[in-house]
Amino acid sequence: KATNFTPAHWFAPPQIIPLVEVAKGELTSEETMITTLELLKKCDKIPVRLEKFVLGYIINRIQILLNTEVFYLLKNEICTPEQLDLAVKASLMPRGMVLGLVQRYDFTGLDISARNIINASYKMPETSKRPSALFDHVDIGELGIKTGKGFYDYTGRSAIEVSKKRDKMLFKVFRVTKDLIHEKI
Repeated sequence: KATNFTPAHWFAPPQIIPLVEVAKGELTSEETMITTLELLKKCDKIPVRLEKFVLGYIINRIQILLNTEVFYLLKNEICTPEQLDLAVKASLMPRGMVLGLVQRYDFTGLDISARNIINASYKMPETSKRPSALFDHVDIGELGIKTGKGFYDYTGRSAIEVSKKRDKMLFKVFRVTKDLIHEKI
């Protein structure tokens, strides 16, 4: 029955990442939405309600835009993968943990944000269905941790070992930042 169905989008690794995006389908009943959101909260998840379904939900749509810039920066050798990740970890991610994306505009000033958009000093790169910064690796079998190499080199460590290290670090991050997710400024 369509009224009892709602799409829910989990994130990997789902045993650690608390977010689950829950979209209200055209026929989804309000009761189904409320029940789903409450059930996810009981599972220690953080459900985010989307008032209607959109392909990619929220996070994947934002990640697609980030991908365009990431692959542009790498393809044009503006920075290494390590430099890019360090810049993001040292600025964008911690700031995002406190302000998110939208509230950050309030702190910048909406007037300044508007002026920055109007007077943009650079043009967004064209999106590519086959960005070379990514597909150069894929084409030679460098697929990330599952093959021991991708943008980073994991030689000498198994995918399980690397995943366990990542999971341990993610648990630590969410333990430390759990209160920040719902805290208001």
